[in-house]
Amino acid sequence: KIAGPFAIGNDVPNLYSAQILEEETIAVAVSSSEYEIEILCSKDGGKTFSSQTLSLNKNKVVAPRLFVSSSGKFILFVSMENQNKFSIAWSVSSDGKVWQNLESFKPLSERDSCFSPFVCPVPHGDIIVFQEHFSVPNRIKTFQIFSIFSNDDFNSFSEPVLITDDSISSSTAKDSFANYTNQNPSAFFDGEKCFLSFERSSSSLDDGTWICVSEITTEGTRP
Repeated sequence: KIAGPFAIGNDVPNLYSAQILEEETIAVAVSSSEYEIEILCSKDGGKTFSSQTLSLNKNKVVAPRLFVSSSGKFILFVSMENQNKFSIAWSVSSDGKVWQNLESFKPLSERDSCFSPFVCPVPHGDIIVFQEHFSVPNRIKTFQIFSIFSNDDFNSFSEPVLITDDSISSSTAKDSFANYTNQNPSAFFDGEKCFLSFERSSSSLDDGTWICVSEITTEGTRP
């Protein structure tokens, strides 16, 4: 089955995402159309699948991203078109078969074109890193990496924190980080430390894109 084409901005949306909750519980999120996300769930290691379709009031939804939280729940994030910008919607499932209705992810609903959320479970909660449009006066807009943190199973969240600020720049000039666009973050906890990786490119020079890795705290902030 072919879905699309999808109208997108700077980023190509993911058309599917998969996670394993337990040894034989598999969930797959698929963009079945520009308005619907289909969730396929198997409880027998992939032999059979049940299906549930999620939509959001006729809003276009793309780029499903599935994660498993620190408490063992499936978390689904999707990108929602909102007045020519992207915002994030989400749903939660404890077993992969029954999902809450898609709704706007309120902690980021008033932010500017949030995209590419990534959940990193840590021992005392969950970090969410994401990219967002960021403006500095007299500069072009760039994407920068932010984080929020929840220590109560996604019931409440910290205020968003800018991670890719001047502290990770080799320049000593103020706001030098705004010379770069930083996108597609992911985070990993190795049992002791937490690390952030992301794509970086110059906003003014055509010198390609490279991968950056930086240590962050287990609450998603700069050390």
